[in-house]
Amino acid sequence: MEKIFDYLRDEDLFITFPALVAGMFGIFMFVVTGNGFFKVIVPGVYSRLAIYVVLEGLFVLAWFYKRNVYPRNRKNRIGLVVAITTENNKHKVRLKSDLIDRLSQLIHDNQLQDIVNIVLMKNHQAMRLLPAIRDYSSRLAHSKQSGVPVEAKDVKPWIKAQKRIRGHFFVWGSILERQDVETKYYLEFHGLVLHPPAHQQLQKELIRDFQNVWIYQFSFIEKAEYQGFRLSADYVFVASKYIIGLAAFYSGDVFTALRLHENLEAELVRITDHPNIDHIRNRLRIVLAEEHVAAARWYYIAERNMAKAREHFENGFSRDPNNYGAHLFKAIIELSQGNPNQALKTIYRAKTLAGIDGSWRYGEGFLLLNLEKFDKAIPVYHKIGRTSYPGEEITVQQVCEFNEQFLTDNPQYPQSHFILGYLKQIKRGNYPEAFEHFKTFLELVKNKSKFRPLITEAERCMRQVEKRMGL
Repeated sequence: MEKIFDYLRDEDLFITFPALVAGMFGIFMFVVTGNGFFKVIVPGVYSRLAIYVVLEGLFVLAWFYKRNVYPRNRKNRIGLVVAITTENNKHKVRLKSDLIDRLSQLIHDNQLQDIVNIVLMKNHQAMRLLPAIRDYSSRLAHSKQSGVPVEAKDVKPWIKAQKRIRGHFFVWGSILERQDVETKYYLEFHGLVLHPPAHQQLQKELIRDFQNVWIYQFSFIEKAEYQGFRLSADYVFVASKYIIGLAAFYSGDVFTALRLHENLEAELVRITDHPNIDHIRNRLRIVLAEEHVAAARWYYIAERNMAKAREHFENGFSRDPNNYGAHLFKAIIELSQGNPNQALKTIYRAKTLAGIDGSWRYGEGFLLLNLEKFDKAIPVYHKIGRTSYPGEEITVQQVCEFNEQFLTDNPQYPQSHFILGYLKQIKRGNYPEAFEHFKTFLELVKNKSKFRPLITEAERCMRQVEKRMGL
C-alpha cells in the first residue's frame, strides 16, 4: 500500500507505464469490489458502466497530462526555469529543499517576487527538455559565430517546449554523487537566456558577459551539502540577475534592467567569495552607468521630466565619467541650458570615446546647424549618409524622436525639418515623410539668405525624393 502511495505522491513515478497500468487496475478493482454498493445508488447497468469508463478516462488523462505537459511561467514575470536532472530521491530533496528554496528566499529577500518567478521542472520533465535545449543551445552558439540564423524547422521540439513554458532564463544540468576520498556532490549547470532580437554586436557582448560570470561546475563533500547547495544557489542567483538584467537592457527594457542591477549591486556587498566577483563589480559599474543614461534619455524625451532626467544622468556620469553615452546626453543638457558651443565641445569629447560608434556625428550635425555653421554641417550629413555602424537604427530612431520633440517646443525651427527630411530619405527610405519635411523646411526659410547653403542641399535632396516617388 505504501508503494502505491509513493507512486501517487511522486510525479516522476506517477508518469511511468507501470503506474498507468496499476492505476487503471486499481480503479477496476475498486469498481468490482464496490459494485454491490454502487448498484443501490445507480441501478442502471449502462449508467454505472459509463461512470466507470469516465473514471478510467479521467485517470488516463491525468496521467497523460502529467507525463507530457511542462509547467508554465506566470504572465508578466521573468521566468527563471530550473531543469536539473537527479539520480535519486535524495538528490531531488536536496534540489528542492536546499537549492530551490534558497533561490526563492533570495528572490523574496531582494523584493523581486513581483517580477521573477521560479519554474521548477520535475526530474522527468528536465530529462525530456534537456535534449531539446542542448540542441537549441548548440545551434544558437553556431549561429552567433557564423551569422546564419537558426531555422525554426530544425528546433521544433524546443519551440514547442518554450511556447508552453514561456521562460526567460534557463538553468539546466545535473546533480551527481560520486565516491572520491569522500562522497562528493558534483553540480553541472548551464544557462540560456532568451530575449527579443538584438543587434549582433549586442548579442556578442551578452555571450561574452555570460561566459565571464557563469560558473559551470560546483563540487563539495557530502558533509557540507547544506552549505554547498546554498552557496550554489547564491552563485546562480547572482549570475542570473546580472545576465537577465543585461538581456532586458539590450532588449530595451531599461527599468527592469536598472532594478535588477541596482539590486545586485547592493547584494554584492555581502558576497566576498564568488570567483567572478571582481569582473561582475567592474562590469556592473559600467552597465549601470549606461542604464542610467538610457533612463535619463527616456525621461527627457518621452516624459519631458528634466529633474528625473538630470538625476539619472548624474547617477550614470558619477559611476563612469568616461561613459560615451553620458557625454552624448551631457551635450543635450548643455544645449537645453542655451550653451550650444559647450555642447559641441562635449560632442567632440564623446568622439574620442566612441570607438566604431557614430552616434556622436548626429550630435555634431545638429549642433553645427543650431550654430548656423551650415557649410560645416552639410559635409557631416553627407558622411552620415555614406557610413553606417552596428546599432545605427537605434540612433536614427532617437534622433528622429529628439527632433520631433524639439519641433513641439520650437515649431518654427527649420533645421529640425531638414534633419528629419534627410534621415527619413537616406536612412529610412520614407520618401513621402521626407518630402513633407523638406517642403516645410523650404517654406520656413524662404527669403532667408543665411540659409542658402542648406536651401541648396534641401532642394537637391528634394529632387531625389521626387524622382523616387515618381513625381
